[in-house]
Amino acid sequence: MKAVVLTLSALLCSLHTQADLLGLTLSGDYARLSLSGQGGDHSQGQPLQFSDDHWQSWLVAFEHPLPLLPNIALRRQTAFWSGATRLPGNLQLDAQHFASQSNIQNALDLQSTDLSFYYEVLDTSLLALDLGVSAMQYDAELAVTDPIRKRRTASGFLPLLYSHLTVNIWGTDTALFWQGQYTDYRDQQWAQTKIGMSYQMLDLTAVTLAVKFGWQQQSVMLTNKDQLDVDMQMKGPFLALEADF
Repeated sequence: MKAVVLTLSALLCSLHTQADLLGLTLSGDYARLSLSGQGGDHSQGQPLQFSDDHWQSWLVAFEHPLPLLPNIALRRQTAFWSGATRLPGNLQLDAQHFASQSNIQNALDLQSTDLSFYYEVLDTSLLALDLGVSAMQYDAELAVTDPIRKRRTASGFLPLLYSHLTVNIWGTDTALFWQGQYTDYRDQQWAQTKIGMSYQMLDLTAVTLAVKFGWQQQSVMLTNKDQLDVDMQMKGPFLALEADF
Protein backbone atom coordinates (compact mmCIF):
# COMPACT_ATOMS: atom_id res chain seq x y z
CA MET A 1 0.00 0.00 0.00
CA LYS A 2 2.82 2.35 0.88
CA ALA A 3 4.47 1.62 -2.47
CA VAL A 4 1.22 2.44 -4.29
CA VAL A 5 0.88 5.74 -2.43
CA LEU A 6 4.48 6.65 -3.21
CA THR A 7 3.99 5.75 -6.88
CA LEU A 8 0.81 7.85 -7.15
CA SER A 9 2.52 10.75 -5.38
CA ALA A 10 5.45 10.61 -7.78
CA LEU A 11 3.09 10.48 -10.76
CA LEU A 12 1.10 13.48 -9.52
CA CYS A 13 4.29 15.44 -8.93
CA SER A 14 5.47 14.57 -12.43
CA LEU A 15 2.18 15.70 -13.98
CA HIS A 16 2.25 18.91 -11.95
CA THR A 17 5.81 19.61 -13.10
CA GLN A 18 4.87 19.00 -16.71
CA ALA A 19 1.82 21.28 -16.36
CA ASP A 20 4.12 24.02 -15.15
CA LEU A 21 6.25 23.51 -18.24
CA LEU A 22 3.34 23.88 -20.65
CA GLY A 23 3.32 27.29 -22.29
CA LEU A 24 0.95 29.33 -24.43
CA THR A 25 2.18 32.51 -26.13
CA LEU A 26 0.05 35.16 -27.84
CA SER A 27 1.58 38.13 -29.62
CA GLY A 28 0.66 40.91 -32.00
CA ASP A 29 3.08 42.96 -34.13
CA TYR A 30 2.73 46.23 -36.00
CA ALA A 31 5.42 47.56 -38.34
CA ARG A 32 6.10 50.49 -40.65
CA LEU A 33 7.98 48.88 -43.50
CA SER A 34 9.23 50.88 -46.47
CA LEU A 35 8.98 48.93 -49.72
CA SER A 36 11.17 49.05 -52.80
CA GLY A 37 11.44 46.80 -55.81
CA GLN A 38 9.83 45.90 -59.07
CA GLY A 39 7.01 43.79 -60.43
CA GLY A 40 4.87 42.95 -63.43
CA ASP A 41 4.10 40.14 -65.80
CA HIS A 42 6.94 37.67 -66.32
CA SER A 43 9.97 39.50 -67.81
CA GLN A 44 7.82 42.64 -68.28
CA GLY A 45 8.22 44.30 -64.86
CA GLN A 46 9.44 47.77 -63.89
CA PRO A 47 10.62 49.46 -60.66
CA LEU A 48 7.67 50.75 -58.63
CA GLN A 49 7.43 53.39 -55.90
CA PHE A 50 5.44 52.86 -52.69
CA SER A 51 4.70 55.31 -49.89
CA ASP A 52 1.80 54.14 -47.70
CA ASP A 53 2.22 50.90 -45.79
CA HIS A 54 0.22 48.75 -43.41
CA TRP A 55 1.80 45.61 -41.91
CA GLN A 56 0.63 43.52 -38.97
CA SER A 57 1.12 40.04 -37.61
CA TRP A 58 -0.57 37.75 -35.08
CA LEU A 59 1.00 34.68 -33.50
CA VAL A 60 -0.02 31.87 -31.17
CA ALA A 61 2.57 29.34 -29.95
CA PHE A 62 2.32 26.24 -27.79
CA GLU A 63 5.29 24.70 -25.96
CA HIS A 64 5.37 21.45 -23.99
CA PRO A 65 7.85 19.16 -22.20
CA LEU A 66 7.16 16.03 -24.27
CA PRO A 67 10.37 14.59 -25.73
CA LEU A 68 10.85 14.31 -29.50
CA LEU A 69 7.63 16.21 -30.30
CA PRO A 70 8.29 19.75 -31.58
CA ASN A 71 6.73 22.92 -30.26
CA ILE A 72 4.25 24.65 -32.56
CA ALA A 73 3.73 28.27 -33.61
CA LEU A 74 1.03 29.59 -35.95
CA ARG A 75 1.41 33.08 -37.45
CA ARG A 76 -0.71 35.22 -39.74
CA GLN A 77 0.80 38.23 -41.55
CA THR A 78 -1.03 40.84 -43.62
CA ALA A 79 0.57 43.74 -45.49
CA PHE A 80 -0.54 46.38 -47.99
CA TRP A 81 1.44 49.07 -49.76
CA SER A 82 0.34 51.71 -52.27
CA GLY A 83 2.01 54.53 -54.14
CA ALA A 84 2.49 56.42 -57.39
CA THR A 85 5.17 55.75 -60.01
CA ARG A 86 6.40 57.44 -63.16
CA LEU A 87 7.43 54.43 -65.19
CA PRO A 88 11.06 54.42 -66.37
CA GLY A 89 10.21 51.81 -69.01
CA ASN A 90 7.37 49.81 -70.50
CA LEU A 91 5.36 47.76 -67.99
CA GLN A 92 2.97 44.91 -68.62
CA LEU A 93 0.52 43.57 -66.03
CA ASP A 94 -2.27 41.10 -66.70
CA ALA A 95 -1.47 41.45 -70.43
CA GLN A 96 -2.15 45.22 -70.26
CA HIS A 97 0.60 47.49 -71.61
CA PHE A 98 1.59 50.63 -69.66
CA ALA A 99 3.89 52.90 -71.65
CA SER A 100 7.18 54.33 -70.43
CA GLN A 101 6.88 57.71 -68.64
CA SER A 102 3.24 56.98 -67.72
CA ASN A 103 2.10 58.07 -64.27
CA ILE A 104 0.43 55.12 -62.59
CA GLN A 105 -1.05 54.20 -59.22
CA ASN A 106 0.27 50.90 -57.90
CA ALA A 107 -0.43 48.64 -54.92
CA LEU A 108 0.89 45.41 -53.45
CA ASP A 109 -1.17 43.16 -51.17
CA LEU A 110 0.81 40.41 -49.43
CA GLN A 111 -0.66 37.90 -46.99
CA SER A 112 0.78 34.74 -45.49
CA THR A 113 0.06 32.06 -42.91
CA ASP A 114 2.87 29.89 -41.58
CA LEU A 115 3.01 26.96 -39.19
CA SER A 116 6.38 26.41 -37.50
CA PHE A 117 7.64 23.25 -35.81
CA TYR A 118 10.69 23.90 -33.63
CA TYR A 119 12.82 22.54 -30.82
CA GLU A 120 14.43 24.37 -27.90
CA VAL A 121 18.00 23.26 -28.57
CA LEU A 122 19.33 25.63 -25.90
CA ASP A 123 17.48 26.95 -22.86
CA THR A 124 19.48 28.56 -20.03
CA SER A 125 19.00 31.59 -17.81
CA LEU A 126 21.01 33.68 -20.28
CA LEU A 127 20.55 32.05 -23.69
CA ALA A 128 17.69 30.39 -25.55
CA LEU A 129 17.84 29.03 -29.09
CA ASP A 130 14.97 27.57 -31.10
CA LEU A 131 15.54 25.80 -34.43
CA GLY A 132 12.97 24.28 -36.75
CA VAL A 133 11.09 24.40 -40.02
CA SER A 134 8.00 26.23 -41.24
CA ALA A 135 5.29 25.55 -43.81
CA MET A 136 3.89 28.75 -45.34
CA GLN A 137 0.95 29.55 -47.58
CA TYR A 138 1.03 32.99 -49.22
CA ASP A 139 -1.07 35.19 -51.49
CA ALA A 140 0.32 38.16 -53.43
CA GLU A 141 -1.53 40.69 -55.57
CA LEU A 142 0.06 43.44 -57.65
CA ALA A 143 -2.32 46.09 -59.03
CA VAL A 144 -1.77 49.04 -61.38
CA THR A 145 -4.21 51.81 -62.39
CA ASP A 146 -3.80 54.23 -65.34
CA PRO A 147 -6.80 54.77 -65.54
CA ILE A 148 -7.74 51.14 -66.20
CA ARG A 149 -7.09 48.94 -63.18
CA LYS A 150 -5.22 45.72 -63.84
CA ARG A 151 -4.02 43.16 -61.33
CA ARG A 152 -2.12 39.90 -61.23
CA THR A 153 -2.31 37.45 -58.32
CA ALA A 154 -0.04 34.62 -57.24
CA SER A 155 -0.27 32.08 -54.44
CA GLY A 156 1.76 29.13 -53.29
CA PHE A 157 3.26 27.04 -50.51
CA LEU A 158 6.80 27.29 -49.20
CA PRO A 159 9.03 25.31 -46.81
CA LEU A 160 11.27 27.52 -44.67
CA LEU A 161 14.04 27.24 -42.11
CA TYR A 162 13.17 28.80 -38.74
CA SER A 163 15.38 30.11 -35.93
CA HIS A 164 14.95 32.30 -32.86
CA LEU A 165 17.76 33.40 -30.53
CA THR A 166 17.21 35.17 -27.20
CA VAL A 167 19.95 36.68 -25.02
CA ASN A 168 18.75 37.67 -21.55
CA ILE A 169 20.53 40.60 -19.92
CA TRP A 170 21.51 39.30 -16.51
CA GLY A 171 19.80 40.92 -13.53
CA THR A 172 17.20 42.78 -15.62
CA ASP A 173 13.81 42.18 -17.24
CA THR A 174 15.32 42.97 -20.64
CA ALA A 175 16.44 40.65 -23.43
CA LEU A 176 17.87 40.93 -26.92
CA PHE A 177 16.52 38.69 -29.67
CA TRP A 178 16.95 37.71 -33.30
CA GLN A 179 14.41 35.79 -35.36
CA GLY A 180 14.68 34.57 -38.93
CA GLN A 181 13.00 32.54 -41.65
CA TYR A 182 14.45 31.70 -45.06
CA THR A 183 13.76 29.67 -48.18
CA ASP A 184 14.86 29.47 -51.81
CA TYR A 185 12.45 27.03 -53.40
CA ARG A 186 11.47 26.61 -57.05
CA ASP A 187 12.07 30.20 -58.18
CA GLN A 188 10.56 31.53 -54.96
CA GLN A 189 12.71 33.27 -52.36
CA TRP A 190 11.39 34.45 -49.01
CA ALA A 191 13.53 35.84 -46.21
CA GLN A 192 12.47 37.62 -43.04
CA THR A 193 14.55 38.71 -40.05
CA LYS A 194 13.81 40.61 -36.86
CA ILE A 195 16.31 41.99 -34.39
CA GLY A 196 15.31 43.88 -31.29
CA MET A 197 14.81 44.18 -27.56
CA SER A 198 12.08 42.97 -25.23
CA TYR A 199 11.11 44.31 -21.82
CA GLN A 200 8.96 42.35 -19.38
CA MET A 201 6.38 44.78 -18.01
CA LEU A 202 4.29 42.36 -15.96
CA ASP A 203 5.21 39.13 -14.20
CA LEU A 204 2.38 37.32 -12.44
CA THR A 205 1.90 33.67 -11.52
CA ALA A 206 -0.39 32.97 -14.46
CA VAL A 207 0.86 35.39 -17.10
CA THR A 208 3.79 37.56 -18.12
CA LEU A 209 3.46 40.53 -20.47
CA ALA A 210 6.32 41.95 -22.52
CA VAL A 211 6.75 44.73 -25.05
CA LYS A 212 9.10 44.20 -27.99
CA PHE A 213 10.57 46.65 -30.46
CA GLY A 214 13.28 46.64 -33.07
CA TRP A 215 14.06 46.44 -36.79
CA GLN A 216 12.58 44.12 -39.38
CA GLN A 217 13.74 43.24 -42.89
CA GLN A 218 11.97 41.11 -45.44
CA SER A 219 12.53 40.18 -49.07
CA VAL A 220 10.16 38.40 -51.43
CA MET A 221 11.12 37.26 -54.93
CA LEU A 222 8.72 35.34 -57.15
CA THR A 223 9.76 34.43 -60.69
CA ASN A 224 6.99 33.57 -63.16
CA LYS A 225 4.69 32.48 -60.34
CA ASP A 226 1.23 32.39 -61.91
CA GLN A 227 2.77 34.60 -64.65
CA LEU A 228 3.80 37.21 -62.06
CA ASP A 229 7.31 38.49 -61.30
CA VAL A 230 7.88 40.21 -57.95
CA ASP A 231 11.19 41.30 -56.44
CA MET A 232 10.52 43.37 -53.32
CA GLN A 233 12.48 44.41 -50.22
CA MET A 234 10.82 45.69 -47.04
CA LYS A 235 12.46 47.19 -43.98
CA GLY A 236 11.51 49.31 -41.00
CA PRO A 237 10.76 49.45 -37.26
CA PHE A 238 8.24 47.25 -35.48
CA LEU A 239 6.46 47.17 -32.13
CA ALA A 240 4.93 44.09 -30.50
CA LEU A 241 3.10 42.96 -27.38
CA GLU A 242 3.56 39.40 -26.14
CA ALA A 243 1.69 37.50 -23.42
CA ASP A 244 2.94 34.18 -22.01
CA PHE A 245 0.60 31.94 -20.04
